[in-house]
Amino acid sequence: CKETPEECFETTQAMWTNHCLQDGDSDFPATLTTKETDIIVQKGFGTFVDAYSAFADNTKRLKSDLDSTLKSLGVDTLFVVGIATDYCVYYSALDALELGYTVKVVKDATRGIAE
Repeated sequence: CKETPEECFETTQAMWTNHCLQDGDSDFPATLTTKETDIIVQKGFGTFVDAYSAFADNTKRLKSDLDSTLKSLGVDTLFVVGIATDYCVYYSALDALELGYTVKVVKDATRGIAE
């Protein structure tokens, strides 16, 4: 599926309107402290299936590098933040739990669609 996704999925995903676009509003704020050692995992590139979780697409056929990266660094606890609590944060936290991580969702650093 990773090499030829058009052969794995029968439809294109079209549930959400465009948001967090690479050429739009997806930049980090200027006030965010970053380091050269920071690792940025991008998701949601699939034309054929959406990816709420940072670990995999919604069918769990296509996995991101996040799990292998975290495990190679010896990370076992995750503090999950972001938008939307009821979709991306929720599914990322669930997948992290399934993969054996201790997960903490930081409530004042998340927000849901309905909020």
